[in-house]
Amino acid sequence: MKKALIFLLFCICLWPNLFGQSDSLKKAILNYQDPKEEIIRKGRKMILDKFLENDQKKVGEILDYLKNNEEDKDYLAFYPVEKWLIYFWTGEYETIIRDVAHSDSVYIKALNRKVLPHQDLLLQNLKEKLREQRIDIKDQIKSSKLNDTEKDFLVLNFDFSLVDYDHKDITQDSLNLAANKFLLAYPNSKFEGFTRKYIRHEFKPSKWGYAFEFFSGYGTFTSNLGKNFKNNVPIGVAFDISYKNFILYLRDYIGFSKTTDSISFKKGTWRKGDQVRVFLPEASLGYVAFENKLFKMAPFVGISSTSVSPTDHDIDKIPEYKNVGLNFTTTYTFGFNIDFKLGKTNIPIASMKREESYWFIRIRYAYNKPQFDWKYSGFNGDFHYLTIGIGGFGRTIKIVN
Repeated sequence: MKKALIFLLFCICLWPNLFGQSDSLKKAILNYQDPKEEIIRKGRKMILDKFLENDQKKVGEILDYLKNNEEDKDYLAFYPVEKWLIYFWTGEYETIIRDVAHSDSVYIKALNRKVLPHQDLLLQNLKEKLREQRIDIKDQIKSSKLNDTEKDFLVLNFDFSLVDYDHKDITQDSLNLAANKFLLAYPNSKFEGFTRKYIRHEFKPSKWGYAFEFFSGYGTFTSNLGKNFKNNVPIGVAFDISYKNFILYLRDYIGFSKTTDSISFKKGTWRKGDQVRVFLPEASLGYVAFENKLFKMAPFVGISSTSVSPTDHDIDKIPEYKNVGLNFTTTYTFGFNIDFKLGKTNIPIASMKREESYWFIRIRYAYNKPQFDWKYSGFNGDFHYLTIGIGGFGRTIKIVN
């Protein structure tokens, strides 16, 4: 009892110290500031202020200080494009050329391993102000003592550094045209790799494309099949796999119909007016015969399998219906699709990457020749259907270097 009392008194004495240490640590955490990160943040703010004051000398001094004293293997004071825009403004063209030569190792790869600058308005203001001075800065580059290759590259890189998707004065298409002109004029220059990798982004659709479709429509049997079964209304889903102009169509057609009269089979009778399900899974190969911005037409041929059977509900209710109906049989099919393009979609279809995609309305006609009469006497006939569907098509877009 005496030992327990002593232990309790010891804990009571220690309790305030524990809380005091915890409170002290909390304050230390709340008051903690990373001096290097703080200097970079305030330095960038100071550069912005001096830039807006048009003080080139002070901007250059602060930039050099932060770059030489605060940037290291762990911290980045400026993004490459921010430095280059400042150098364009201050006329330090040779520094840009040296940076470009080491852009992969010094800048681009380092972005993933360093503490990046806090988000601020420096880059936005640099782009806005220098966009207003775009013609003057280009004239200054052209009048510099650099050689023609370096001058033309700097003009190209300056436009590249100013690109902003909210402004249409410089577009990726205009950059591509300028980059192609530069590469043609100066083949195998020291700037070729950078131009191809970072400036020229020409996009080319992949040879592979994918589509989906939900459809309904109308189907009709001919000859004896037409005498025994009413025309049907289908629902279905389809998936397309395209390679260049060839298309593999994978479709599942489910038709809803009824018997027109009682049908006798060896082990049962299918009564008049009962429900009928027409199943038509299909794989066919099409070829794009014509395509423009408005529509696409593709004839196709393929093979499928057709069954005409009672519903599961009727089979459960009438056991003898297990012995009636026309089981799956080989079916040959051909026809054509016409896709009416509705416009671009932002929903990923082929992939989560950049893609060329659009919605479409599809009209499809198919002639199907099932082989029921090989197994069932008196059930010859063909099957025609016309469906209308809605779906989407997409193919990934690749960068051409």
